[in-house]
Order: sequence, then C-alpha cells, then structure tokens
Amino acid sequence: MFNIAAFSQGKWQVQNPLPTEAYLLTVEPVTDNTIFIGGLGGTLLKTTDGGETWTVQKFKDLANIRGISFIDSLNGWIMDSYKLYQTSDGGTNWKDIYIDVDLMT
Repeated sequence: MFNIAAFSQGKWQVQNPLPTEAYLLTVEPVTDNTIFIGGLGGTLLKTTDGGETWTVQKFKDLANIRGISFIDSLNGWIMDSYKLYQTSDGGTNWKDIYIDVDLMT
C-alpha cells in the first residue's frame, strides 16, 4: 500500500469566465512567470506574473489560435489554420506573416 501526501502551493480560484469566456485551445509557458494561452475567436491571454493577472488580446482575423511557440522570452509566433503572426517584443506587438499557400502544396 502506498501513501502519498500532496500539498497545494496556494489557494485555488475559479477562473471561468475570467479572464475570458472563450474556449481555450493551446498553452505556451515561456518562462516561470510568462504564459500565453490561445483560444477561439482569436483570443490570446498573457500573464507575466505566473497567473495572478492576465491581459486579453483579440485578433479579429484569426479564427482560432491553435498554436503558440516561443524560442525565447521575446521571439514567438501564433497561428490558426490560415494565418501566422510573429512578435519580437514578448507579445506586446504582433505582425502578420504572409504565407504563400502555393508553396505549401
């Protein structure tokens, strides 16, 4: 018989519907404190304090953020099925990256 002792590291709080009511699809932890979460309707959540507070961005031309990837704390990408955005300042600003669909077939 095994005995396992588990201790929570803090008080749990209900997050739904805060900080968003959007259905979330993907998460990318960048550092111990910086996390990005993407979801339906082009919703992008970001925390820089380990989840204490969140900022919400909406990308009107992204249907659903299905992928988030960062190579370091500044440089990253978000994507849906058709569009790609890049940041070089940790997600403060994003630029649309054009992908030639003909090259992908």
